[in-house]
Amino acid sequence: MGICYRYAAALIALFVFSPAALATQRVKVDPYIKAGPGYTAATGSVTGYVPTKSNQDLLLEAERKGWLGNGSAKTPVTVKPKVKVPISGVAGKLKNLVKLNPAQVMLHAATTAAVNSVGWVMDEGSKTIKKEVKNYENAPIATFYWRGAPETGVYVYGVSATAACQQFVGYKPQWLSLIGVESVSATVKNCRLQSTGGPFLMSINRFGTCTAPYVLDGDQCRRESGTTKVDLQESDYASLDPVITAATAGFIRDILQQSCEGSLNPQGCYDDLQKQAPPAVSGPASVAGPASSTTGTYTKPDGTPGTTSSTTTTNYNIRYGDNYFDYDTVTNTANYKDGVKDSEESTTDSGTPEENPEEDNPEEEQYSFQDSDLPEIEPFYEQKYPDGMQGVWSDAKADFENSEFVSFMQSFVPSFSGSCPSWSMNFAIGALANFGTIPFQSLCYIFDFIKVIMLVTAVFTCRAIIFGG
Repeated sequence: MGICYRYAAALIALFVFSPAALATQRVKVDPYIKAGPGYTAATGSVTGYVPTKSNQDLLLEAERKGWLGNGSAKTPVTVKPKVKVPISGVAGKLKNLVKLNPAQVMLHAATTAAVNSVGWVMDEGSKTIKKEVKNYENAPIATFYWRGAPETGVYVYGVSATAACQQFVGYKPQWLSLIGVESVSATVKNCRLQSTGGPFLMSINRFGTCTAPYVLDGDQCRRESGTTKVDLQESDYASLDPVITAATAGFIRDILQQSCEGSLNPQGCYDDLQKQAPPAVSGPASVAGPASSTTGTYTKPDGTPGTTSSTTTTNYNIRYGDNYFDYDTVTNTANYKDGVKDSEESTTDSGTPEENPEEDNPEEEQYSFQDSDLPEIEPFYEQKYPDGMQGVWSDAKADFENSEFVSFMQSFVPSFSGSCPSWSMNFAIGALANFGTIPFQSLCYIFDFIKVIMLVTAVFTCRAIIFGG
C-alpha cells in the first residue's frame, strides 16, 4: 500500500512541476508603409524600404525586428516585409499632385525633375504648373518661300510646304480641302487635294536660301523667338508616364513618397497603391536560440569519482505568410558521463499556430450596473407669483376698479339712452270726419343706416382736416 502511495505522489509531481508544453506561435508583422511624423525607417516610413523594379511594379522591401521565445530569454530575428506598388499608379499620384497641389511639386527634387523633363514649369503669376511652348519666327518670304501655280501665270506662296498647299484650298469652288503633302525631293512637294470630282495633285517648289540667324527646320526656314507658358490639357498628363516607367527604382520611390506626402491624405494615398496586391514576409528559415549547460559528479562502481554534464540547445524553425510568421521551438538535450554521450532527447512544438500571447488583445470586460433613485431635493427657487401676470391682475382687479382714480375717470364717460321714435298721424278732420290715429311702420333701420353714413363721413372729414387732401 505504501508503494502505491509513493508512485501516485511521483505521478502527481510529474504533472504539477513539469514545464508547460510548448506550442507553435504566430507573430504578426505589419508590412505596410506608414505616413506621418511618428514613423521612422525602422517602424514603417517609406524611407526604410529598399526599392527594386519588377516588370511594371515597384517592389519595396523593409526590415522589421521580431522576437522568438518568451520571458527574458527572447531571441531577435530580422524579417523582411515586401509590398508591391504599380508604377502606373505612382505616375497617377504625381499627376494628381500636379493638378491639386502644384506648390508641393516644386518643393522636392524628384517631382521637380519629373515635371521639368517634360518641359513643365511653375508659373509664378497663377501658381500653377504650365508647359512651355516654343515660339518661332520665319525668315522673310522674300528670301525663302514655297510657290505653286493654280493656273498659268498665277502663283500662291507659303513659308512652308503645308502653308503653300493650303493656299490652293478654295481657289476654285470645287477644290474642297487639303489631304496631305507628299515629298518628291528637298525642293519639290506635291499637294494632294480633295475636289468634288475626287483627289488630285498640285506641285510646289522651294525658292531662296535659308541663311543665319535662321536655320532650316524641315521644310521651313525659321529661328526660335522665346517661349510661351500655356495651361496643361488632360492629354498632356500622359507625357509623364514614360518618364516614370523609365526611371530607376530609387527615383520612383522618391516620386511615390513626395506625391503621397504632399497630398491631402498621405496614408490614404499609400494604402490605395500598396494594398492593390497582397504583401509578403520573408526571412531566415531557422534561428538558433539560447543554450545552457550543467555539470555534476557521481561515484563510479569502483569508488572513484566521475563527471556528468548536460547541454540544452534551442532552435526556432520559421514559416512565413503575407503579414505574419509562425515559428516552432525545438529543444535538444544531450547528457554526458565522463565526456561520453550517455543519452539525448528532443522536443518540438510544431502544430497549430497560436497567437503570441504578448500581442493578443485582451477581452473587454463586461460590466453591468443598476442606477439607484436619487434623494429628494428641495427646489432652489420658489416663485412668488406662480400664476404669472394673469394671477396678479385677478387679485388686484377688484381693488383697481373700486379705486378713486377709476371713479374719477368714469365721471367723464357720457351715458346715452333713447329709443327709436314711433310715427303716427291723426286723421280727425273736425266736423267732416274722424278717422282716428293711424300708426306707421317702424323706420328705425333707416336711421341706423343714416348713422353709419354720418360716422363714415365724419372719419374721412377728420382725416382731411388733420392730414390734408
